[in-house]
Amino acid sequence: MWDEFYKGIDIKIIGFPIWVDYFNFSGSTKGLPQWKISFIKKNQCLYQRNKVFINQWLKQYENLKWCAKTHKKMEWQSGGDYDSLYDCLIQFRPSGVRIKRPDKFSTLVAMNHRQIIGSLERKISVREAARLQSFPDQYLFLKDDNKSFKQLGNTVNITVVKHVAKLLLNPYLNLK
Repeated sequence: MWDEFYKGIDIKIIGFPIWVDYFNFSGSTKGLPQWKISFIKKNQCLYQRNKVFINQWLKQYENLKWCAKTHKKMEWQSGGDYDSLYDCLIQFRPSGVRIKRPDKFSTLVAMNHRQIIGSLERKISVREAARLQSFPDQYLFLKDDNKSFKQLGNTVNITVVKHVAKLLLNPYLNLK
């Protein structure tokens, strides 16, 4: 549904999160932070410019009543170089469906929000996530993928740790 939405709207570099619940928002913004008010206004403007398409889209998908609340939000973080979500990385997060460039994986987190490689239409594997964290291919993980992803999300990239350690220790190792 989000792929159809992206293809149907009049902008390709969105620059703000899409919040379906705010397309027709008429409530008070009093007390809301300025950043949220700005996003609400941008969603309302997007809706007004694309009202015919968006209304058809909403009707086709039953006003997204069947969706989890977080799936009613979409963050396009892929610039204007891609025509489809399936050209990108897709991740379901508490903040919404995040779409990233295919060469920019999001930070692995201890929650099980595995990224989807859009072009392959599958989630990344434990081994692929381990490679992102610089684990050697011979490193053995638990049989439970969820626990392995939690482990990988709680770790720090091994190569980054080596570089930081080298920078921190270098002055002490070169003592004369």
